[in-house]
Amino acid sequence: MTGFARVEGASDAGRLTVEVRSVNHRYLEPTLRLPDRLRAFETDLRGQLKQRLQRGKVDCYLRLEETSSSVGFSVNDAAVTALAGAIDKVRGAVPDAAPANPIDILRWPGLLDTPVADEEALQRDVNATFAKALDGLIATRESEGATLEGYVLERLTVVEAIVAEGRAIAGQIAERLRERLRQRLAKLQVDNLDEGRLEQEVAVLAQKADVDEELDRLTTHIDEIRTTFRDSGKGAIGRRLDFLMQELNREANTLAAKATQTETTLQAVELKLLVEQMREQIQNIE
Repeated sequence: MTGFARVEGASDAGRLTVEVRSVNHRYLEPTLRLPDRLRAFETDLRGQLKQRLQRGKVDCYLRLEETSSSVGFSVNDAAVTALAGAIDKVRGAVPDAAPANPIDILRWPGLLDTPVADEEALQRDVNATFAKALDGLIATRESEGATLEGYVLERLTVVEAIVAEGRAIAGQIAERLRERLRQRLAKLQVDNLDEGRLEQEVAVLAQKADVDEELDRLTTHIDEIRTTFRDSGKGAIGRRLDFLMQELNREANTLAAKATQTETTLQAVELKLLVEQMREQIQNIE
């Protein structure tokens, strides 16, 4: 979700500059910094941003360099003439009156014609420039997302290989438990071994160590992650991937808890490491 874009635009009021930048964040946290002249448009800009982005800490900077025509003044000649006549009349009646101060005259109501900007046109220009900046931001985020997708899928392939190894080992659990019990009983010099009782113990231990369900769920989550990436064009996928990472981590913890062999323990540790690496990358995906 890291990205940056800068766009300049023009309006009758002056030159517009929009900068947007985003960094990783679990939710959408927009911050808009606008000049007072554009403050009235903030609600519309926030709405536009929320429609197009769903995650990330997004900082938006808007500037307006007003042209002289948009900030200048024009004098109402008729009002000046009328006011000058009134001043002369007062001076004739009160010869000792102080001369009129031009600054005070400019403050007279109606003396200056202040240009009235077309606010609707300005808002359209601001919205259009802001939309172009969001286009640029999204383009950079999509480029980064494509790279991150490759990293995640690469690690997912390793996870898939570990699951396949786990299935191969799972098929040997009963036999290994049986051999381990025989070795222990031999050390204890147990005579007249009851094969039936031995098989019962093996069956109980094998059931406790059975990880077929966990491996099946891991396979399901792997398939779902791949499907989610394939469907990424349909909308935001970051939160769904977050959830799937939690599920992968849950299954890895269960594998570690059920492990009766060193290989399974090492596989569970490797799974947790890979899941954590993928989770860190997925924090950058919307």
